[in-house]
This record gives sequence, C-alpha cells and structure tokens, in this order.
Amino acid sequence: MMSQANNGADLDASASGISSSRSKRKRSFVWDHFTKLDNAKEKCVCDHCGKIYTCNSTCGTGHLWRHLDRCEGHKKGNVSQEALQTLNLGHTGVRIKVEELRDIHEVKDCLSKTKGMTDQFVLTKATITRTQLVSAGDHVCLDLCSLMKHGEGLLVGTYSGGLFLVHSEHSESNPSASRPFRVHAGPVHAHIALPDGKTCYLSELQEGKDVMLVNQNGMRRTAMIGRIEIESQPLILVEAMPLEESNIHRKIMSIFLQNAGTVGFVTPHEENNPLKIVIPVTALKVGDEVLVRLQSE
Repeated sequence: MMSQANNGADLDASASGISSSRSKRKRSFVWDHFTKLDNAKEKCVCDHCGKIYTCNSTCGTGHLWRHLDRCEGHKKGNVSQEALQTLNLGHTGVRIKVEELRDIHEVKDCLSKTKGMTDQFVLTKATITRTQLVSAGDHVCLDLCSLMKHGEGLLVGTYSGGLFLVHSEHSESNPSASRPFRVHAGPVHAHIALPDGKTCYLSELQEGKDVMLVNQNGMRRTAMIGRIEIESQPLILVEAMPLEESNIHRKIMSIFLQNAGTVGFVTPHEENNPLKIVIPVTALKVGDEVLVRLQSE
C-alpha cells in the first residue's frame, strides 16, 4: 500500500511541481487560460478575450501573466466564480451583469465548477481478458480537495481512446482505513480525463488542477487536486475488451495500476447484486466486468 503523502509540498507561484524525489518538468498555470494556435506558429490566443500573443521558449510566459492581470474577461470569470460560491452560504440567487455572449459561457463554466456537473457521461461495460503482475514503476497518487462518494472515481487508461473508471480509496467495509479523497491513478505515462473533455498524462498534472469525477451511473462533477505523490510501486497490467456492440473495430484496452487491495475498478450496476460497486485489482479475474469510457483519441 502506498504510504501517505508528505505534508507541506512546495507550491511555486506560477506552477506547482509534482511531489517526487526526481526533477519533473513544470507546466505553468497560465496555459489553463491560453490555447496554442495550430495555424499560426508560436502563437496563442487568450481563452477569455481572444487576443493573440507570441509564445515560444525564448519569450517565456511573463507577458501572458501580465495580460491575465488586466484581462477584463478573466476578471469577470473570477468575479462570477466568487459570486456563485456564495450560494453555498445560504443565498438563493446571484445577479451578474453580462455584456457579451462570451460572458454567459464564462458564468456557465463557473457554475459547473461550483455546483458540480449533472449531465450523464456514457460509460460502457468491458470484460477483463488478462491480468499480469509486472515489475515496479513510477506510480501517481492523487489527493483531491473533495471527498468522493462510494462508486466515484477517475477515468484513466494507457491510451486516451479507452479509459477505465478507477475507484477512490473508499472502503465502506472498513471506514477507519478509508481515504475517500485519494485515488491511486496509475503510472506516469497513463492518460486521465479532464473536465473540458480532453486528456493529459498523469505526469502533467499539478496541484490546483481540476479533474473529472465520474460515478457508476455516469454522473460527473469537477474536483481540484490538492496533492500529488509519485512513488515506485509494484504494478499489475490489466487488459479488457469493451462490450459495446456498435463498436465494430473493438480492440483490447489496457491499464497499469498499483497492485494493492485499496485500488479497484467501478463495476456495472447489477439488479441482483446492487451492493457490488468495486472490484479490487487483487481480486480481479478473467471474465469480470468493469466500466470504461470509449472516446476519440
């Protein structure tokens, strides 16, 4: 079992690092607000106001941070989030003045983050075809700033086109050992689903970054990463075949996870066994069914 994460992990003002004994490449938080343009070399656009700036390794990100400090679109987004968060204190409504359609989308995004998403995600059943114990690898443990409910987890996989629903360290049978804010997500090369519909490598995550939680019924919400720990752990390789009949070109999905009883997959709902929600990887066998997400890579 992975040891508990160290307290007091260093957090840089512009980019937080991953807690690890090894040196990791840091990605600035500024890229949560800018998108690089495919049709313009070394150019990026502000997601809040649409202004275009140069972005390359020589000019750094200082000018992008200065733009955010004075960007009216970014300021409106921050004000919207603060206003919407006051609903948790007992207010029945918040009135926000908007001038453009873009402002409405900003408020919508803030509302999704503040109150949680209620739309349903399409999940598919998959049958376990193979498990194999393998050697140790650098494994990522995520501690979130939210408590996960029984049946909730993160979508993780070796390839972005096929992700497994990995359950949190939540044990109803042994509450004293339960850590419902923690997910043993997988090795550094694995993909994880993000709230914007994209994926990234686990090694690219940072403290303060939002991830997407999904439950057994496909309902999703957003949670923020509070701490990241990377340790060398013994791994297990799991392979599965999706059962979606419309998927003509079905192919084997795979994932590496820490080989521990606190790590498991969320299972499909069974009418005759509604209490069966999680299968630990240590008890996994060929023929078991788990929930996965199929999406375009």
